[in-house]
Amino acid sequence: ACPPDRSYEQQLVGSLSHATIDKLRDGLNNGRFSSLDLVEVRRFPSQFSISSRKQTYLARISQIDGALHAVIETNPDAVDIARKSDDERKRGELRGPFHGMPFLVKDMFCTLDKMKTSAGSYVLANTRPSRESTVVTKLRDAGATLLGKTNLSEWANLRAHDTPDGWSPLGGQSYAPYHFQQDPTGSSSGSAIATATGMCAFALGIETSGSIVEPAGRCAVVGLKPTVGLTSRAGLILATNFSWTAGKDPLDQYTEAAPPPSDSSYISSCRSDGLAGVRVGVPRKIIQESVGDVHILGDFENSLLLMKELGAEIVEDAIFRLLSMAGLRKIDFVPTQQSAI
Repeated sequence: ACPPDRSYEQQLVGSLSHATIDKLRDGLNNGRFSSLDLVEVRRFPSQFSISSRKQTYLARISQIDGALHAVIETNPDAVDIARKSDDERKRGELRGPFHGMPFLVKDMFCTLDKMKTSAGSYVLANTRPSRESTVVTKLRDAGATLLGKTNLSEWANLRAHDTPDGWSPLGGQSYAPYHFQQDPTGSSSGSAIATATGMCAFALGIETSGSIVEPAGRCAVVGLKPTVGLTSRAGLILATNFSWTAGKDPLDQYTEAAPPPSDSSYISSCRSDGLAGVRVGVPRKIIQESVGDVHILGDFENSLLLMKELGAEIVEDAIFRLLSMAGLRKIDFVPTQQSAI
């Protein structure tokens, strides 16, 4: 048998910030490297031109997080989890496309392991949740390797009106990576920073109003706020009751009221005709008053044109009625605004 192509391994893992999940999965499936190679610090042979201690996700965190403060803590079991994933792969027991994939979660996802779940606050630093986040459990069951917890705006930016974005007592002040001490926005700051700088293959955050998409934009990565019906909030620390609660989950009573998705597979729904007949409202007045970046506005207009080409009906100058809190309490339904990815 021919030896594995180690030049591929060197090129891929030598630039973790550009390693996509597809490329990582391809390398794992073809034996070019292992899950342990992606996690453990000492793995790569010394003949590689790039130092072996600079090639893994945990080493990457150790190298650069002192300047960015994106990660609150790493998982002491990560190496053992990766080793178990490799053993399962050798036996042909692949759990799915995330098998052996290293990821981080915002420190508002409850985990039943040796790590804290604190929302960045000293108040919860020594507590232990009674159950784990449904989303995290599903990723574990799919074979993914949990590397650690990411920093955030304490209590998802609801501690006070004047606290800095991306700051927590436990994690310190996090910074976006493209300018010295750059404001990362928030509140899922650490997840975006870690993904952008190659500290993980992907990361999870939660959002009420911009907490995923704004840090993602600042860090030049994709931030996805899931559609209602796709994820569960069970096992999350939530600072507000206005939360995207999606997917049927008996541990999250709000999901029982969510309408079932038209298709159980998100990927299969991403078709070229998926927007045919969909009406998309554009609140021009709000956009004009709140968005001043010409680049963002240009990208937004291009997106509208693309959606129109794909069959969507663009409704200009849409006006969205704001529901009062009193009105919400009169009905047994809460329009949810917080989602996890």
